[in-house]
Amino acid sequence: MGWISLATIAATVLLIVIGALYGRGKVRLLRCYASDFPALLRRLGAWKAPALILTLAGCATALAGWWAPAWSAGLADRNVATACAVLAVLEYVNYYHRQLQHFDSREDFRRLLSGKGFRKSWLARDLEGVARGS
Repeated sequence: MGWISLATIAATVLLIVIGALYGRGKVRLLRCYASDFPALLRRLGAWKAPALILTLAGCATALAGWWAPAWSAGLADRNVATACAVLAVLEYVNYYHRQLQHFDSREDFRRLLSGKGFRKSWLARDLEGVARGS
């Protein structure tokens, strides 16, 4: 692996950590252990812009690996970078904008098949609630 794949892996790891923290916070909230959930949401909201910047930088480095193959450590480096860049973009959208996975529940899958489009992600909804003060 070279710097190209490391840059995209960093973006992917950051987004997976964000998702894991949100998931842990949501479970704690449901179990009545999370009196600090709004504070967690504010922290995750603060990471929205840095996560986007790192994701876009990762995408740029993945593209750079294909445009200038000498910058990469080889084909595997470029393939890993591309896969991680795609994953980072999908995770960013899935956490901060639209719920991309529709296999969690039968209702979500039916909604997808009915053509109603993608619903707002749970994190996006919770961040809006914190911004409104509810």
